[in-house]
Amino acid sequence: MITAVGSDRIDPREAGRLSTAIAQQIRRAAATNGRTQVHLVFHGPYPMAVLVGRHLNTLHTVVYEWVDDNPGGSRYVPALVLEPGLAGGPITEVLIWECSPLVPTVVR
Repeated sequence: MITAVGSDRIDPREAGRLSTAIAQQIRRAAATNGRTQVHLVFHGPYPMAVLVGRHLNTLHTVVYEWVDDNPGGSRYVPALVLEPGLAGGPITEVLIWECSPLVPTVVR
């Protein structure tokens, strides 16, 4: 577990260290399990998500988003598929969710 010490807010001076530590834990878990793909659910400030993501630049990543306005209840749903190193950019799929019923629509 990685924690920030102090107030409820992340000190901007700690963001670099925390994002590196979080990414190292994710990479370690992926390597330990022989995976190059990770499913990432991040609950925190958007800038931290960006900082963590820049350290995951060799992993195929499915990024989840919190959806709280659907009839089936609040939950995380896949939002993007990222594959770093590809020509044309890392976003290879954008998953748009219809909330009634909750069904993914892939946009390529």
